[in-house]
Amino acid sequence: MLPTHLHVVFRLHVSLLVGMVMADGLLTTDSTGTQCHHLGESTSPVVVLKGETAWVPCPLLGNDSSSGDPAWSRLLRGEEQPMAYSQRLRKERHGLLFQSVEEQDTGRYVCHPRSEPQTHESPCSKMAVHLVVVRATPPSLECDSPVTPEPVTATVPLQGDAVLDCPSHRDVARISDEAPDVAWYHECRPAERWTSDREPDGARLRIHFMAEHYQGLYLCRVRFRKRGRELYFIGAVHVNAVSPPPMPKHPVILLPAADQVVVVPPGSDVNLTCRGIFPYLDSDWDIWWSVDGETPEQSDPSRFSVRNGQVSSKHGDRVEESVLLIREFAAEDLRRAFNCSVRNARGSQTRRVGLALEERAPTLALACGLSAALALSLLLLLILRLFRLELLLLYRSRFASDERHAGDKEFDVYVSYARNSEEEKFVLETLRPVLENQLGYTVCIFDRDSLPGGTVTDETLRFVARSRRLLVVPGPGYGRRGTRALLELKAGVDGLASGHLRLVLVHGERARRQEWASELRRAGAALAVLRWRGERSRDLTSRFWKEMRLALPVERPPGRPGRRGQLLVCTNV
Repeated sequence: MLPTHLHVVFRLHVSLLVGMVMADGLLTTDSTGTQCHHLGESTSPVVVLKGETAWVPCPLLGNDSSSGDPAWSRLLRGEEQPMAYSQRLRKERHGLLFQSVEEQDTGRYVCHPRSEPQTHESPCSKMAVHLVVVRATPPSLECDSPVTPEPVTATVPLQGDAVLDCPSHRDVARISDEAPDVAWYHECRPAERWTSDREPDGARLRIHFMAEHYQGLYLCRVRFRKRGRELYFIGAVHVNAVSPPPMPKHPVILLPAADQVVVVPPGSDVNLTCRGIFPYLDSDWDIWWSVDGETPEQSDPSRFSVRNGQVSSKHGDRVEESVLLIREFAAEDLRRAFNCSVRNARGSQTRRVGLALEERAPTLALACGLSAALALSLLLLLILRLFRLELLLLYRSRFASDERHAGDKEFDVYVSYARNSEEEKFVLETLRPVLENQLGYTVCIFDRDSLPGGTVTDETLRFVARSRRLLVVPGPGYGRRGTRALLELKAGVDGLASGHLRLVLVHGERARRQEWASELRRAGAALAVLRWRGERSRDLTSRFWKEMRLALPVERPPGRPGRRGQLLVCTNV
């Protein structure tokens, strides 16, 4: 099983540890008085857990152990100090070997390769290596990635095979007294729990059939002996699955599409997108724009600029994007050739972008037209509101059927009111003279038009049945039981139900709705309700008389014959 001190909860980001300063050309003087170029710090720090064996190679010599015996020093407070070697720390070949690192070993170590004596004309070089020692923490309940040196990246084709080497194993093997023992882990799972698709082979890991879930971090724990002590070292390999070689590897342009025409507004900034897919291939690739066969910078850098970026990546197949910004697009740009191109080692593709100017709508004319239409609509609504009655009267006079000369009715209006009341005075002195003398309607008033000697009930029913409208003027006491007004009202309600009569209610100033007779309330919406407002309603041009004319029968003006014999449908106004 993996030792418990390898289960570390936190992850170490190497970018926060490096702090690289590549100071090419900086001359310093070593302890012998020789001037050397200090090349800064290696980009690959050595990160180990406390208690591990640390191998710090000289970055200027690589893996070539025959390149000489380099000198080492340690940077402390900005100055190089000679190394203090011990049984725990010694030089091995071209590197430093810490048999068991401690936290105080964290620091920067300077490698100065020794060669023939240097001159001022041929100065020497040296470079620092950063050693980071991290304290192990107690194991976590869930397996997290342990702190390791920077992993080596390996790519393996899906459904393919590969052989992976444990990093730094060769360096450890050189200093080991016997053959090292190597154990492999994938995401903290030991090799004993793997399937036969993956097989550890000492310092090598053989993948016979690569699957997507075989990706991730692989650790190799190297145990070895040095001068009787058992030491260990941990290497890391991060495996990525990529698309298999048999898949097509030619780059393909996704945007712009074939035969696509981009409509652009004149005078505005325009973004043209070139997007391509690059199948995984261990080679260089490129995506770019050209304007009339030149790069945008060569054509007109003041108006053209390019922004590149990655859209997505999976299994090594990447989708890249290049956006061309055109400032203040003009009509003459339509004559330019804007080409999107992609390329890799297998081939290339180029596609021209079709452009067309956007036809702008006449904004000012459209705005003026909409404003005029809105103003006209508001004006018409205002006219309809102010002159609704006049327009209805005009329509009736021209298009409505003539009622007064149709049917066998004798009277246009039968007036019902409470006798011996103010309403009687209003009917006899105001309504009747205007209706008969000025508007020309035939009005039936029972007390005036009935003949003596007849039966009141029969005469009342006959008069109401022979009238086109029943004009009701209610007031206090109207509709009391046993009154003639109640009889007239019941006859009118019966005529209303049969469709031969319409009721018109003149609502005086004293009348209240709760005082209306129950028969009158049952008539409900079938009534045309007019309101008398005293002196304001006396003039014939007042609202009252206009509504009265709308409620009473229609008479065709002279010269316009009525349409007799047609079905008349009455509605309340």
